[in-house]
Amino acid sequence: MKRILPVIFAILSSGTFGQINYVDVTPTFGYHFGGRARFYEGDIKIQDAATYGITLSVPVAWGVSGELSWSRSDSKANFYPIRPEYEEDELEMATNYFLIGGMKEMGEGPAKAFGGFTLGMAWFDSKESRVDDIFRFSISLGAGVKYMVSDRIGLRLQGRFLVPIYFAGGGIFCGIGGGGSSCGVSVGGGSTILQGDISAGLIFRLGATE
Repeated sequence: MKRILPVIFAILSSGTFGQINYVDVTPTFGYHFGGRARFYEGDIKIQDAATYGITLSVPVAWGVSGELSWSRSDSKANFYPIRPEYEEDELEMATNYFLIGGMKEMGEGPAKAFGGFTLGMAWFDSKESRVDDIFRFSISLGAGVKYMVSDRIGLRLQGRFLVPIYFAGGGIFCGIGGGGSSCGVSVGGGSTILQGDISAGLIFRLGATE
């Protein structure tokens, strides 16, 4: 990780961008694990669902690439109360991740293993007007395999741990409670929800390859 973190800063420098010969554009599709978090009022479980997104990778140096990615999963969130004054509820929502970081490749030849670290923002996008959206700082750790079929086309398989930091859910519980309570439900503390995904992508390499 110590070798990957400097990429986050290097990719933002104008000198680095001036040395870029190509960009890998990788649309991805896979499966998202929603995770569960516990609060004073009860548990919230985000249902597993399909995920899709796109990743941009640019070479920096020493087999390391800087990466910018977005992914989205449309699913539902279920609330299971612990305290008797609250009721079960369900809402439509989407989980979005906007991340920037670095990826280290290992090996020689067309097939290479890789590991990566990124950080950025998670956006829990409520599809119901009674519930506020939630934004959280997030980090991710990932690993996988890239296989270049040709100079321009390749395949990417990966898995990631996704960790929104301090997932405090006051907004997401808005509207839940006995007697039809609305946005007055408070959360007594913060929690971290562990999510993850596995995905496959088709790499399109744009620019000079030499």
